[in-house]
Amino acid sequence: MKFLSKLEMSNNDLIEILLSTIKSNNILIDNLSAAKENLLIDFDDYEEKGKNMELFQINFNPNKYAIKREDFNNLYTQYLKKSGIYDEIKSNAESCLYCLISSIDSLDHYLPKSIFPQFSILPINLVPSCTECNSKLKRDNFFNIKEDQLIHPYLDKSYYFEEKWIYCSFNLTDDYPIFNFYVNCPDDWDQADKKRVVKHFNFFNLSKRYSVNAVKEYVNILSVQSKSTPDLNVLCNYILKPIADNELISINSWRRSMYQAIYNHFNKIRLNEIDSTCSNCKGNGSFGDERCDKCDGVGSNWIK
Repeated sequence: MKFLSKLEMSNNDLIEILLSTIKSNNILIDNLSAAKENLLIDFDDYEEKGKNMELFQINFNPNKYAIKREDFNNLYTQYLKKSGIYDEIKSNAESCLYCLISSIDSLDHYLPKSIFPQFSILPINLVPSCTECNSKLKRDNFFNIKEDQLIHPYLDKSYYFEEKWIYCSFNLTDDYPIFNFYVNCPDDWDQADKKRVVKHFNFFNLSKRYSVNAVKEYVNILSVQSKSTPDLNVLCNYILKPIADNELISINSWRRSMYQAIYNHFNKIRLNEIDSTCSNCKGNGSFGDERCDKCDGVGSNWIK
């Protein structure tokens, strides 16, 4: 999962932009203006509770606002899009923030608009997401238990995004790649935080979805490269490691974890070969990175 910065816009500015976008609907303008004070209070409360993992405590009071549920829906479906804010939020991320697999085609309401219409227009409640995560999996689900809350890309603790907790194992069975993605949180995390990432991982079916993508990438790209590159030193250090260590890729990206697992697999084979018999001198020289220390033979001549 990946952290997303808030738009550089105050909540007051948000409402003023929407009011200027509505223009012709005087009733909606009057209702939104009347609801503005309470909305600003609740928007601040949302952010505070989100930072403290307490969004599960929020409720909706339909009598609190001078605006109807269907008006909130219209503000989102019509006027947030007309204002350009909708597209600006979508463009802030490169891939779905729930899975980091698929491209973005919608904004998910972290707190569902069907249950919490007052937050249907709040930018930090709008998560750039894919169809699989938004429409097929999350839908209108709301979790009212602290440990069940999904990771919030705007407000959650920094270590969700900066520390590694998604790992991958890799093996070859009859030349077919087998990937297993799993969660392994740092020991110093709170138990509630550990439960939340496990919930997120399982809820979005990430182990299976990551494995499917990893097999496709391995078969389509890496299998060709490894066959055309018999030198494991080249495969490990020039094809796999640059992606496995690429800090521009999210630390919990399925792709980075996949390359780390493949690198670990082939690097073990490479290191075992270092102690193998040299085909040049037929001795048991130690190769180091490339050459036998007995005869200076080239490492690509290694034999098992």
